Amino acid sequence: MGLIGKTSHVDSKDEQIRDSDHAEKKGAADHIKHPFSDLRQKLKESSLYDIKVKAIHAKHKIGKWQNLVNPNHRHDEEHEKATDEKRTRIAEGHRFESFAPERDGNKIKWYIDGRDYFHAVSVALERAKETIYIEDWWLSPELFLRRPPFTTQDWRLDHILKRAAERGVQIYIIVYKEVNQALTCNSAHTKRALRALCPEGTPGHGNIHL
Repeated sequence: MGLIGKTSHVDSKDEQIRDSDHAEKKGAADHIKHPFSDLRQKLKESSLYDIKVKAIHAKHKIGKWQNLVNPNHRHDEEHEKATDEKRTRIAEGHRFESFAPERDGNKIKWYIDGRDYFHAVSVALERAKETIYIEDWWLSPELFLRRPPFTTQDWRLDHILKRAAERGVQIYIIVYKEVNQALTCNSAHTKRALRALCPEGTPGHGNIHL
């Protein structure tokens, strides 16, 4: 071991006392500066620390938390700019710069007005053999798909669905549950009316799902 400096004027006892005093002072100073060091170390060793790290990483992934509820937020974050650039490159390769490419081989039919469309819907529902899917934000069970109503009672929507359910067709319906204070869609009425079409013990019971 090599020593630098003079040590002849300090005996071993004095040196131990000095080192002890220095250690106590340093420990007290560190405790004042970091009063929760032990707690911090325990936290790092616990699962809570891992949760904190994951939360920080998630924050950087989505940007600033306030941007989630800020409708006027501009895409200034780096990850947002990168995402926008990627979407732009994809759209540039599509006709009319659409978000999706054209798909060939689709079977479609154009309808000029509601009369022809609703008539076609009534035909499709009447011909259904296995499954009917309906998704609507304002679905009226009393809607007439064919007019005039007084000569086409059988073509009211709820009557058509009742016949389909009695044939054994499974009917799945999703309706929008509105905010009552703002909208009058009356989805509760839609739900009650359609579920009541085939009461328990009658043909078609259990075939209408909302």
